[in-house]
Amino acid sequence: MPASLSLPEFGRPPGGPANVWLSALAAGFAVLGLFAAVGFSLAAILVGDPGGSDAREGEAAPPPATPEEIDSLVTLLGSDDPKSRSHAERRLIEIGPAALPSLRRALHSPDPETAWRAEEAAIEIEERRAEKASLSRSAPPGP
Repeated sequence: MPASLSLPEFGRPPGGPANVWLSALAAGFAVLGLFAAVGFSLAAILVGDPGGSDAREGEAAPPPATPEEIDSLVTLLGSDDPKSRSHAERRLIEIGPAALPSLRRALHSPDPETAWRAEEAAIEIEERRAEKASLSRSAPPGP
């Protein structure tokens, strides 16, 4: 081995830092990978469900609710059990616009927890309905 080259300097241009081109290449790939990951995430969000359905792929849509179930869920919004309250709120949001009349009545509940959760659920349902309407207006016409 020549005396001018030692093992740690292998691959380094004479007088330059070691593996500059390799470091630059690795940094470039890292940046491209980040852009690709962000791009795919945005595409999944934007294209994920153009119909506005809340059911995940492979999952059946929740069964339709009866007025009795809706009233029971609204009552559970004021439950002492936090899990019951959260479950009731999520289910009412899944039910969607059919739950709005009961939720609007619950806004006047003397129980602050019930009124607050009813308001949160109603807002979420209205936002989803508006988003779905917006998507259907902006969708290109079918064949």
